[in-house]
Amino acid sequence: MFLKEITIKNFRNFNDLSLNFDSRINIFVGENGAGKTNLLEAIYFLGISKSFRTNQDKQLIKFDEVELFLNGKILKENTETQINISFTINNEASLQKKVRVNNKALTRIIDLIGQLKVIVFSPEDLEIVKGSPAIRRRFLDIELSQVSPNYLYNLQRYLKIIKHRNQILSIIKRNRGLDLRELDAWNDQLVETGIPIIRKRQELLNELNPLINEIYHQIRGLPQEIKINYKPCVVEEDFREKLEIKQEDEIRQETTLIGPHRDDISFYINDINARYFASQGQQRTIAICLKLAELQYQYLQTQESPILLLDDVTSELDEAKREALLNFVSKDINKANLQVFITTTDVAELSPDFVKDACIFKVKQGEIHHQTAKNLL
Repeated sequence: MFLKEITIKNFRNFNDLSLNFDSRINIFVGENGAGKTNLLEAIYFLGISKSFRTNQDKQLIKFDEVELFLNGKILKENTETQINISFTINNEASLQKKVRVNNKALTRIIDLIGQLKVIVFSPEDLEIVKGSPAIRRRFLDIELSQVSPNYLYNLQRYLKIIKHRNQILSIIKRNRGLDLRELDAWNDQLVETGIPIIRKRQELLNELNPLINEIYHQIRGLPQEIKINYKPCVVEEDFREKLEIKQEDEIRQETTLIGPHRDDISFYINDINARYFASQGQQRTIAICLKLAELQYQYLQTQESPILLLDDVTSELDEAKREALLNFVSKDINKANLQVFITTTDVAELSPDFVKDACIFKVKQGEIHHQTAKNLL
């Protein structure tokens, strides 16, 4: 799988843009604020229908414009797939969002996920290690959704059940005479949809642990053991019992306190919690290794390499780790037909072997032009 072409209109600081890409390495060079990350964000949006930088779709529309348009052409085993995404701000200032695949309108975003598999590493991904549990749950959900449509479908059902169950809890708090058997029915649905989520998350971490450990050894060059621990809010055999135990607390707080929507994961270096005791350099390396492990996991699950987006890794890593990262990525490029998009302020910070066969673009004030490595070095 690779992204052959993208057309952008009114996305962030891009007015009207059309680019063709190399099937292997694409490098975007420019000063900070030129729009390099915006381009990676547009590519990511084609695959996930979400930004990795904001939850507000309106923020993606170019200032003083009322519509946005993205079009991507993807090549999979000589078959071309076309994705179109458009936003329009209507008179009520609400956003109308349309998604089409091969000119067929999608009524569910779930049907888009997997058409363009994509993994991004950006400086903000340090928060996966040291940030809030919600960030780590989002990582789990996006990764599993790209390889398992059933997981995404079940997750959406689960979140709707949580919403309805919370409404019932609020009603019960205000009217103690309400029949609690109605809550029991929602408990049944919560357990039914929640247990498969718990199982899939555990399976994912079982697969990721040996991968991230090996990658960390290669990039860090130290015999340290890296481990991701799953911290479920509840284990499946205790799910229903914990709901009964917490029922009074849930009614009082009007919210569901038990279930995978409160899960977390932790990262350890030699049995030491990296969130609290690792240096920022170690945390950053763990985050990058996690993304590379994610890359390998998706390939093992689907026999198809996702697109890898690397945002500003040259400024985030020292020279030795940067070289190790690019060497690792180069092996995957050759082994699994991996397509990579990487941003940098200086192409000289990338190894000559990595750059020599790359397609290089110069980004300046929202405009992008194809360049040669000779002109930029």
